[in-house]
Amino acid sequence: MAPPTMTRIVQALQTRGFVRLKSSSKDARVTICEASPSGIAILKKARQARLNRIEELLSQKKADDIALLGKALEAIVGS
Repeated sequence: MAPPTMTRIVQALQTRGFVRLKSSSKDARVTICEASPSGIAILKKARQARLNRIEELLSQKKADDIALLGKALEAIVGS
């Protein structure tokens, strides 16, 4: 990702109050971007919505299909 693109993304997140920017105490050229409390809250909400959707989708599948999916994920992840 090009730096100007990242700058626009971070500025938009900051405008919405999802991140805070602060200067690095070690290097004046560095700006540290961290999630704000509202940013953390929205991340948790989005994460829970994804988990709920996955649970909803999987609840409609047969146990054999879920087991097959588990095997496929193991193959991909390498566990």
